[in-house]
Amino acid sequence: MPTTAIHTLKAHPAQMRSSYSLESLAALTLQIYERDLDDWQPIVASPNGDGFYIVSGHRRHMAKLLSLALQEWAAEHPETDITIETVRTMIDTLVSSLGSLEQVISSLQTKYGETQIHFV
Repeated sequence: MPTTAIHTLKAHPAQMRSSYSLESLAALTLQIYERDLDDWQPIVASPNGDGFYIVSGHRRHMAKLLSLALQEWAAEHPETDITIETVRTMIDTLVSSLGSLEQVISSLQTKYGETQIHFV
């Protein structure tokens, strides 16, 4: 399966979803934190000239970025169990401090942009 730097994956302009359930995003983030992205349901992307448009997997892409932030936080707090409540609190805190989920994802994309991610 090919890999690319996570910053090269961009939301497709035809993406119709404009809001995301933070609860389901937290659950997906925890799943990716624990198991990483599953090979049986990868992010699907198509070339766009300077990178790739995500065709399928926008939530998985966001959850992967959030799981990278969670990994960093967990390394700094090894005494804390990582639970769904921990993930919810982290996402809520990030959204509150940056103003929106879109701004959180943009910030994480910048911070973890060179991280390699599998896609098809």
